[in-house]
Amino acid sequence: MGWFSSLGNRVSSRLHSLGQKASGVIKKGVKWAGEHAEAVAKGAGVVSKIAGGLATGSAALGLEPFAAGFGAVAAGAKGVQKVAEVVDTGYKAGQAVHHGEDALRAARGGHFVRAYKEGKQAVSKGQQARKQIEKLRK
Repeated sequence: MGWFSSLGNRVSSRLHSLGQKASGVIKKGVKWAGEHAEAVAKGAGVVSKIAGGLATGSAALGLEPFAAGFGAVAAGAKGVQKVAEVVDTGYKAGQAVHHGEDALRAARGGHFVRAYKEGKQAVSKGQQARKQIEKLRK
């Protein structure tokens, strides 16, 4: 009985350690995606415009197969742009919530200047997220 118990504890400990490492990797990946989503959206928008222009030019010259290919690239880039905009909006909304929680924590601790600064950042991030949500609705 003791041997199986110690084996179970070892397995449990190893699995817990792996779970902690995976959690850290996921958090870093989400943070990176949120921080770079705006740049990805801008880049995809540029690619979409260029590919759309090339598709139009190809169609005007009678090169329909090329026009179809460029049109597909433009559509794919537009899809990437919209997904990146949604990720950026969610990240900014999450930042607003985080700053709001920090403001409440600071106010409860009697740090009113820090609470004001955090609250100001929360409002700013919330307004940015609201503007992006309105943009996405169009």
